[in-house]
Amino acid sequence: MSESSNQQNCLSLLSQTNTENKSPKSSTPDLSDNETISNEEDDLKDYSWYDSTFIEKYLDILIKYRNVYYVSTSFLHKYVATGVTGIRRWIKQDIFKKRYLFFPTHVNHNHWILIAVNLRKKQIYHYNSYGYYYERPVNAIVDFLKDWHIEKGKDPSVYEIVNCPTPAQKTSYDSGPWILQIAKCLTFGKPIDFSQSDMQIFRQIHKMEMDFKIIRSYSSKNLLNIKKTLTYIQKFGLKQNPAKESTKKIDKRSPNKKEMKNKKTKITKKPDTDTERSSHINTNVNDDTTSI
Repeated sequence: MSESSNQQNCLSLLSQTNTENKSPKSSTPDLSDNETISNEEDDLKDYSWYDSTFIEKYLDILIKYRNVYYVSTSFLHKYVATGVTGIRRWIKQDIFKKRYLFFPTHVNHNHWILIAVNLRKKQIYHYNSYGYYYERPVNAIVDFLKDWHIEKGKDPSVYEIVNCPTPAQKTSYDSGPWILQIAKCLTFGKPIDFSQSDMQIFRQIHKMEMDFKIIRSYSSKNLLNIKKTLTYIQKFGLKQNPAKESTKKIDKRSPNKKEMKNKKTKITKKPDTDTERSSHINTNVNDDTTSI
């Protein structure tokens, strides 16, 4: 699926072309006055494997498969506190050559959102499973991108901001798997069309992928099939597709002329007379097989 089709719903919310970055309108209350960018440490203990450590380790594996990059969950907190000087060592690659730059962001000490920068289209996608728009982290990213352009000797670019439609979260504890699944969909160019009912199986898939240290895009949600796929990839690599793997079949087709020519076939002329038959036996007596 193409990048443009993947972002079809998001792009429909874009405002007319502007010369300045503007926050998108939202039908829900603006909570920006009360929002905070958290430096997540002990939050979400009931689901500890979706803490910042798990999220970063998962993204470490994910970015190996496509031209994407992510920054630490503490990145914006550090940038807001220290400016660009405090995060120079945190970025080890040329982010402007990437397709997506992911900002997994912990807000209000209890919720994960994902902000993804499409560096090719100069757009910032805001994904929140609760729907409303967090202005402060987006503004911090806009400031960072401007500073980082200047840091690298480039003219700052203008980025359009998009509050993307996101599948609605109906629990208070699934924002971790939510943002990882969105990052995975963007990385592999898949539509973001999952729902709350998928969260339990996504948790199991994410855990399995972490155990194997392999992340793939699956058409099936059958855990047994996914485990077989990951086991196959771990053993044989990605050169073969386990879904298409089949046992070798016997070639029953007729050999072509070239194959016939390459075959060394011993043809013995049948003797016509008793004398010839006797002579033939004598000449072949030392052969492994005797033709009469």
